[in-house]
Amino acid sequence: MKAVLWADVFQAALMFVCLFAVIVQGCLLLGGIRAVFDIADEGGRLFIPKFSFDLGAHYTFINIFAQGMIITMSSYGGGQCQVQRLMTVRNLKRSRIATFISIPMIVSFQLLCCVCGLVLYAYFRYCDPMSSNNTPIHSADQLMPYFISVTLGHLPGIPGLCICGIFSASLSTVSSAINSLASVATEDFIRPMFPKLNVTALHTKIMN
Repeated sequence: MKAVLWADVFQAALMFVCLFAVIVQGCLLLGGIRAVFDIADEGGRLFIPKFSFDLGAHYTFINIFAQGMIITMSSYGGGQCQVQRLMTVRNLKRSRIATFISIPMIVSFQLLCCVCGLVLYAYFRYCDPMSSNNTPIHSADQLMPYFISVTLGHLPGIPGLCICGIFSASLSTVSSAINSLASVATEDFIRPMFPKLNVTALHTKIMN
């Protein structure tokens, strides 16, 4: 579990580096962060949800807050990956501290992702690579790698670092999920069936 946690830290750092690189380069090309938001506002990409109790409305403060609470509580309260991370610290107090520390990190990461999306929209607003006949991309998921290769390709090492950041977003989740799956399988299936089995020794043999 310690290796998974350190891998998550390293991968999170790569993700932040990738987002900062895209945002900074986009702002330099477009004339600043204000220009990015002005272009997004003109294109109708900035939407402020209304404070309404209308259950039929798509985006309101009420349903956004409810959706955020449900997802966050299910992840932090019952998600195996997150709970297993919190159980690695010494006591409950440290688990609470770790949870509160993670909140601004997650919020800042999500905000950076939103700004990154606005940068991509502002940069490609007049030339959509998806609609071009000679486009090198065929999916919206390829927009960010394409933006990185076009705007940061002249900087040695930066495109590769950014692509590593994109892959880190998925690898971090996969590594945590595999580790959690191994723990659940060991504790809930193998240990009850073989109570005398030394699970730690079994893990050591598998790793070696």
